[in-house]
Amino acid sequence: MQGKFLPRRLDRILWSSVVPSGRQVVRATALVLLMVASIFVANSSLPLPEVNASPDVRYSDPTDGVVTGSGGINTGASHFWVGDEQDPPNVPLQAFVKFSLSGISGTLASARLYLYVAFSDHDAVSDSSSPLTNPGLGDCLVRHIGDYGTLGPSDFNAPSIGSDPGVLIAGTATPNVGYTSIDTTAAMQDDINHGRAFTTFLIKLSTDTDYDGKIDRLFFGASEAGATEAPYIDYRLSLGPPPSVLVGLTEWSLPTGRSPAGISAESGRIWYASGNGVIGQIDPPTNTFTEWAVQAGGAQNPACLRVFGDTIYFTDRAGNKIGKLTSNRDQVSTATVPTSDSGPNGITFSYIFIDSPTSLTFTEEWQRKIGRLQLGGMIFDLLLPAPRSSATQTPTFNLVASEIHVVTPTVTPGNPHLPPPIASATPVASGPFTEWSLSPFMADSRPMTVIPDETSYWFSTYRNYLGRLVSGDRVYIFGLPTASSSTIDLKVDTTGNIWYTAGNFFPGTSRDIIGKLEPGTGTVTEWIVPTTGGTPSSLAIDKSGMIWFTQYHGNKIGKLDPTTYTFYEFPMPILNSRPLRLSIDPNGNIWFTEEGINKVGGLSPAGQMIPEFPENIFVIIIVASAAILVTLSNRLKKQPSAARKILHKENIRR
Repeated sequence: MQGKFLPRRLDRILWSSVVPSGRQVVRATALVLLMVASIFVANSSLPLPEVNASPDVRYSDPTDGVVTGSGGINTGASHFWVGDEQDPPNVPLQAFVKFSLSGISGTLASARLYLYVAFSDHDAVSDSSSPLTNPGLGDCLVRHIGDYGTLGPSDFNAPSIGSDPGVLIAGTATPNVGYTSIDTTAAMQDDINHGRAFTTFLIKLSTDTDYDGKIDRLFFGASEAGATEAPYIDYRLSLGPPPSVLVGLTEWSLPTGRSPAGISAESGRIWYASGNGVIGQIDPPTNTFTEWAVQAGGAQNPACLRVFGDTIYFTDRAGNKIGKLTSNRDQVSTATVPTSDSGPNGITFSYIFIDSPTSLTFTEEWQRKIGRLQLGGMIFDLLLPAPRSSATQTPTFNLVASEIHVVTPTVTPGNPHLPPPIASATPVASGPFTEWSLSPFMADSRPMTVIPDETSYWFSTYRNYLGRLVSGDRVYIFGLPTASSSTIDLKVDTTGNIWYTAGNFFPGTSRDIIGKLEPGTGTVTEWIVPTTGGTPSSLAIDKSGMIWFTQYHGNKIGKLDPTTYTFYEFPMPILNSRPLRLSIDPNGNIWFTEEGINKVGGLSPAGQMIPEFPENIFVIIIVASAAILVTLSNRLKKQPSAARKILHKENIRR
């Protein structure tokens, strides 16, 4: 029919009345895509890029050199080397290099150490052509160490001070002659943060010697080699943090639980304890809540919990008990703490256990004690029903913009040669329970949280010190520099440092602090939280070393980046939410309880919270698309009138 029976002009008009023009289609499609893209973007974490200064270079100090395992020193040569020696035979060799930090301050955007690989020896055979023969003594490692001053025999195998760069050249690699590099941002930033004059590194092969009496070495250019081969660090300073970060925050109201406190997400299942005698679990993909009424079994006020499979152990503050919920059997049992009105609060498993936990260690906040319950036997044999109920709760979704502050910490150096005060704590056994009293030496303390490390148990005190229960009868007391601080929660990081929160739940003048104690040296680093009176309470450490924490009175979730001194604070959408406890799931999502409004919340740093988008996302897309199409349709309806006029004229002519 097109162009055959109708005039060409009429054909164009009629066709355009049915099919939008290319421009209209493109415009409509673009609008829909823009809308969808904006929603996708809105549900993602959106840090704006940092502005970084131009790169700068710092060459090595002329004191670089070699220390041998037999006490020999070599400095002033054009190269330094690592590996083993043959005269005398099988003596390990380590290299040392450092860089002045004079005039460098602030936050690093990046830093890389560059070392010039000159030649190698393997079994006394030298090689100076690319690719070089590997010495065969394992990985070439770079270790972050303290300033050696002037090299001496005691510097051999100097200990790490943390943030080691790692493997420079793999043990199986055949490196080319020329510069190779490794990231040293964390090490150099740590030195800047601690006010050190140099950033210093030890270079070694992972195997000291192969005991064959032959030379196996890697040679690197030293400071004396000049700018063409000398070690250097290329670094960039950050000129400031991004102005804001957007994250998705999802919240669910609890079906029957009230005043939620403890939360556990480490296993990937989200469990919470409610103060009205309810233990619950949420399945975020389906928005399904399952709750167990443990008050039917005598548990009055569940506070903190630990999860092992389908078994949930919890403290009962008001009931003065330790509870056990067997969720797959809908049964609860309790054990009463020997000391009356003890206020059990924090609870933990031992650091290592085989098959199943053998004990629970907990704080007795109101009676200044640490307690332990030995599991097994008949302690939880009296099983009572814990009625189960299920409900689906529709979540709310909000985009939350961060408040960003850079806070320089206060570093109080410790003395590694001066141990902390030690007090004797005689254990008192009562059936399966053992208790340690802190009253004689920790006056007015209120132990709130307890965590294990490999050899001991650390606990907060709601005072300006941390406690460490060691060997079952001794308590080490670690004083903190801020006299008015009240420690609440604590965690141990992957290097053994103890991170803690300090704030004030009750009227007073306690400072709001995120702190770090280095047990090996006694050094304490403290950051004042930007929100005054925020009460940082619970904390957790994610896989990248970021410190997440709740602010009970500040109504925020906070994050501290300890390498850049940057705080990110995310306000809660509802006033007086009172975020209390916090936990991180295996995907990095931050889960927390909101005691003030009976909710559980989830915050996703990566923008992947489940549900990933608002519940009505598809409705939004459909409605918006329909609106666009209706608009186009209204425009196109005007065109058939012109077509009718032409048809009328054609009929007259005929």
